Amino acid sequence: MKKIVLTIVTVMLLAVSVHADGLDTAEKKWKKEYLKSPVYADYETKLIWQDDVNAKEIMKPWITKANYKAENYMNTNGDTASTYCQNLSLAGKIDWRLATKSELKNLYKKKSKLKNSSFSLYWSSTSYNKYYAWSIYFSPSYTDRHKKDLNGYVRCVRDGQ
Repeated sequence: MKKIVLTIVTVMLLAVSVHADGLDTAEKKWKKEYLKSPVYADYETKLIWQDDVNAKEIMKPWITKANYKAENYMNTNGDTASTYCQNLSLAGKIDWRLATKSELKNLYKKKSKLKNSSFSLYWSSTSYNKYYAWSIYFSPSYTDRHKKDLNGYVRCVRDGQ
């Protein structure tokens, strides 16, 4: 009886070990694709984050001053955070976008894994109302609303495979 129980326990432990190794291998393989790229690959959320020097240097408004004056509060055309991301070509990819408020809040929890980060506000794609949009401060962490025509840092994101 002891031999049977021992055999069952051993088989169960091996099955758990193989399953865990499979997950680790999949994660390592996924991250390896981006290892030498200026990005942070978040396996948990399957998001790829811009992490080049521009992520701590480029500042753009949510909308242009001209659009703000013309009361085109949702028009992000022109030299804006959103169009910066839409035009970004990084790590061989061109399908970048401005992150949502919740995506940026989740990234803040992992900020120690970023190589390039500013301590000021980063724009999200989430509008608060017609005059303001949500931004995330990375030090200390908090969300706030800012006038859409103010400059803020831009960190682009794309969906991973």
